[in-house]
Amino acid sequence: MKKMIATSIVVVAATLAHAASFDASTKALLRDVATQAKQRMETATALEGKTVTLLPVHGDADGYMERLLIGAIVDAGKTGVISNDAKRDERFKRILADIRWDEAQRRLSTVDTATIDELGRLKSTQILMEARLEISKAEKDAVAGGPAFTTAELNLLAYAVSTKQYVWSTNIVISDEPPPPPPPEELPEPVVTAATVPLHVEVSSSAAQSAGRVSSLLDTSIRGMLAQLGYVLDGKRSPDVTVSLETSRETFDKTAGWLVFDGSLKIKVNVCGAEARLLSETSISGRGARGLGETQADRNLADNLGEQAAGWIKRILKHDAIGFEAQVFSVRTTDAAVAEKIRATAAAMDGARGVTTESVHAAKGFTTFRAVYEKAKFPGGFTNALFAAHPDIVK
Repeated sequence: MKKMIATSIVVVAATLAHAASFDASTKALLRDVATQAKQRMETATALEGKTVTLLPVHGDADGYMERLLIGAIVDAGKTGVISNDAKRDERFKRILADIRWDEAQRRLSTVDTATIDELGRLKSTQILMEARLEISKAEKDAVAGGPAFTTAELNLLAYAVSTKQYVWSTNIVISDEPPPPPPPEELPEPVVTAATVPLHVEVSSSAAQSAGRVSSLLDTSIRGMLAQLGYVLDGKRSPDVTVSLETSRETFDKTAGWLVFDGSLKIKVNVCGAEARLLSETSISGRGARGLGETQADRNLADNLGEQAAGWIKRILKHDAIGFEAQVFSVRTTDAAVAEKIRATAAAMDGARGVTTESVHAAKGFTTFRAVYEKAKFPGGFTNALFAAHPDIVK
């Protein structure tokens, strides 16, 4: 008898073979990465009430990051399923091998949807989670005397089996680089940390009924592309950027079971916050290759439109082109009145698009803020400009 047992343990579909292990300092860094992953998944509404399967972690060594992510997802209160049927488990692993789950096949958006459905059925899975880990080590600078340090970057992408869409993503970057020397005396003591963080993007799609499948394929492709560009699509905060997609499709030729579709994709990119505006828009048209049946013809049309859209989106939304960025900074205060004074003063800076109070850490004695601002107006950094212009801001 085949049994499926619901549990709070998230399944790892397969384990990649690795010859090397992480060293002790890297493992310590990855434990911090896993802690942040757990905190972000706690607020990920797209994962609530869903069964989740974690796919093999790209860049892992001896399954170490894999085990940490299992713990993170469990501690975040998310749900998975496990199977006590060895034959089904082996089938699951064989499918992953067949689709070359390696550098050549690194995103679920490139996997045939029928294969995705089979993966989901084998584990009773609603969400497949991709994880990509990159470790970089900076050697000691013999000239400048800088120390060696390690940086870990983890990208998580949640893919809904039913809709074939990415529904949540997050990117975590942590380094064990020692903090810089104390700032010059003219810079205020209260600034604890300041770091650039990813912008948040919201994607919406619309289409005529006949173009529903093409629209879904394009939505998935573009979400994956935005995640690779470094944007966050978790939907837990108001977006900094919105991308709207409108897809149409019509039949160009039909011969027996063979179909050729023409289609168009309208893309609008808006920036939010202060001085919200249309950043750019375009209309793309194309003809798909001939396909046997509607499903294949739709895929061929989506491939044509998606390839054209990719170049345009990367040009418009790459970080050097968009013109603004986000930064998180912390100040040594837990006084609500002082915190609001800091937020309001920062929001009033020329070039600030929006400033919010993110959290108050009473035990550690500081408050964290998030600012979105025009990069050109703050060449030396937002927080440097803020505290240089308002040295008495915490008094």
